[in-house]
Amino acid sequence: MKKIILVLCLLLLPIALALPNHYYKLELNYNQGNLSYSTVKVELSSKDVEIYGSDYVVNVIGFDNQSLNTTYFSFPLTVYYDFIDSETGSITDGGSTELNETNLTLYVPYYKNAKQIEVYDDEFYQKLIINVESFSQESTKPIVKSEVEEKKETIAVSSEKEINQSKQNWQAELIKAEKIIKKIPKNKWVIIGIGLFVLILIIVLLSLKKKNN
Repeated sequence: MKKIILVLCLLLLPIALALPNHYYKLELNYNQGNLSYSTVKVELSSKDVEIYGSDYVVNVIGFDNQSLNTTYFSFPLTVYYDFIDSETGSITDGGSTELNETNLTLYVPYYKNAKQIEVYDDEFYQKLIINVESFSQESTKPIVKSEVEEKKETIAVSSEKEINQSKQNWQAELIKAEKIIKKIPKNKWVIIGIGLFVLILIIVLLSLKKKNN
């Protein structure tokens, strides 16, 4: 039984080692000592990340401002060449040249709580900052309200609007009534009072007549 387990582990080991991991894929540009980047992506890769020297250091910084990963690299600025004899095919001479501009694709381990990537030179002068919050799973997110809360707020706002509208309508009617009263001449109040008295008297007489019958 132990031998079977050992054989299974040996068979699964290469598969486990070949599982892809997430990396930041940085397209870096070098121009006479100045650094910039054109794109940054997050990709899956099962390849081993190559180290390109140690002239620059990359720090992945988290939201707590702590370093999550450190990666060293260099730009391939030195180009070597050979002179070959066309007749014999042998190398007759050679040399090298230094580039002022070049590009580099760099893979840096991905972290879900990363805020930014900082690049420093070998004297620890900061050369580049790349914001990676958009790829993080711990960035600040807007608060999402539940449907019940949204409905309660909607009902509350609607009720408040209805109350305010009723107050406005009542005030408008009151103003209209005051205007009408102001337009009535003072001598007409006597006529209105007599009319009301006569109306009340007629109602009383009719009620007494009904009782007598």
